[in-house]
Amino acid sequence: MNRNLNNIKWEKVPCHICNGSATHPILLRGEPLVDGQFGFAVHPVICRSCGLIFLSPRWSKEIYNIFYQNYYDMFYRLEIKPDYGKASVVNNMATNWSRIKKYVNPVKVENILDVGCAYGFGLQYLKGEMPGASIYGIESSPDGCASLESPEIGGKLITNDFDLDWEQEYRNKMDIIIVRHVFEHVLEPMKTLAKLRTALKPDGVIYFAVPD
Repeated sequence: MNRNLNNIKWEKVPCHICNGSATHPILLRGEPLVDGQFGFAVHPVICRSCGLIFLSPRWSKEIYNIFYQNYYDMFYRLEIKPDYGKASVVNNMATNWSRIKKYVNPVKVENILDVGCAYGFGLQYLKGEMPGASIYGIESSPDGCASLESPEIGGKLITNDFDLDWEQEYRNKMDIIIVRHVFEHVLEPMKTLAKLRTALKPDGVIYFAVPD
């Protein structure tokens, strides 16, 4: 597989909520917004029917896979940034846990899933809070996957590609699912919600955090 982003493939997609195809570009100072982070072009549009803002055209699934597996760490991975590091990742999870624990009995928690778990340091913190729980992650970074399943972390990687059919194997298994600043990255948000609901126990908790 080509491992560079020199020849980006684009695809148009309908609205994720209403399936409408009538859109209007998002404007910046009267012109379509096209300048994204790190020099990558973006094409945000608003659905004329329901008002959802999404990207269309967007990168193809193949290009997203190349980016997340080969470039994402370089641009975004917080654990390896000198001004952030592992301690800040752990502090973020501690904040998440302070909110989640109001809705669960820690003693009864058996399985925890962190979607986009990175190197697994957040899950390691939760394991310290709930020693009886098993920890699971979904992560695309090869280095992150290896770290999650290292003896230091002791987690299990469910998949490195969320779009694969992984959820049936874990039906009604998870007491807690954490989706922190990941949901905005998924290509099919409605299908993503269905997958997460399948994996969640009937009395389980999903913790979402999204931008804005």
